[in-house]
Amino acid sequence: MPVDVRKIIFSNRELRLILPHYCRGKGIQLPDSPMQDFEIILAEGRNRIVSESVPEGLRVALRFVSSNPAEPFRVMLGESDIVESLIGACREAKIPLPRRAKKHLQVQKDSIALAVGLSDNVDFSRSEI
Repeated sequence: MPVDVRKIIFSNRELRLILPHYCRGKGIQLPDSPMQDFEIILAEGRNRIVSESVPEGLRVALRFVSSNPAEPFRVMLGESDIVESLIGACREAKIPLPRRAKKHLQVQKDSIALAVGLSDNVDFSRSEI
């Protein structure tokens, strides 16, 4: 059975725009200060995260400037929030994603990729090619 797999890689710069935009749209409280950076946090010993079976496999900590540079404000996003934010970014950019496809997150250096896998159970032995 053929499997169609696509990987959409979001750069660090894109994530710095997408994640706070998602938070604002969802009503997640953000500080009134600029975002300093973000940190991708993986579950111990994992390099590939499957969004449907690992509820806390991947998290992102958004860090915002505070009056004490040693203690920036932090906003944590879980894996489901990250997946939802990337799907929303794809919609806004008019990048088509099949609804029934499995969606996975992968860390790519200092960025995140949304891997989309679609499989059809097609019986080629009964069709004419």
